[in-house]
Amino acid sequence: EFPQAHFNLGRLLVNQGKYQEGIQELRQALSTGGPESEPVYLYALGAACVRAGDRRDGARYLRQAREKAAARQQSKLLESIDRDLRRLEGP
Repeated sequence: EFPQAHFNLGRLLVNQGKYQEGIQELRQALSTGGPESEPVYLYALGAACVRAGDRRDGARYLRQAREKAAARQQSKLLESIDRDLRRLEGP
């Protein structure tokens, strides 16, 4: 019921290399969080998927995060997402 708690736990687990458990927590945060936090949660979920070796889903979540961040005019977040997408999709 507390999306921020799931988000924080998910990031912690991912940083410990427990990718699948972290991804589960991030998905839970995304499903229970509000629209204002959606871009950040999608970004974290995309990054976690990439770190877990799932580049396709990672890129998909990052693109969704980008779309939501652009719609909310979250310029700093948008810059970070664009940087990561360039790295992911670059040579």
